[in-house]
Amino acid sequence: MSTTVEEVLAFQHQGLRRLTHKIVYLAIRNRQTETGWASLSLKDFTHLTGLTPSALVAVVTKLVDLGLIEKNRDGLHRNDKTQYRTTEI
Repeated sequence: MSTTVEEVLAFQHQGLRRLTHKIVYLAIRNRQTETGWASLSLKDFTHLTGLTPSALVAVVTKLVDLGLIEKNRDGLHRNDKTQYRTTEI
């Protein structure tokens, strides 16, 4: 499932007021598999969203704190993928 720019701009939620928050949330939602999880490395995630690694980490942390996404580490190494999933809003 792909999301259009118009859908990103129209997406409304109190915790998703900033465009960067919407982009990250919808990037995760669009990459979720039938298990409900999206597996992304930091490199893949930054390439997908266009955000710097530090900006991406800040946005993900904010969305986790707001309960809008869940995060689960796959491995122990720095380059291992992390699993993300969106929660119902």
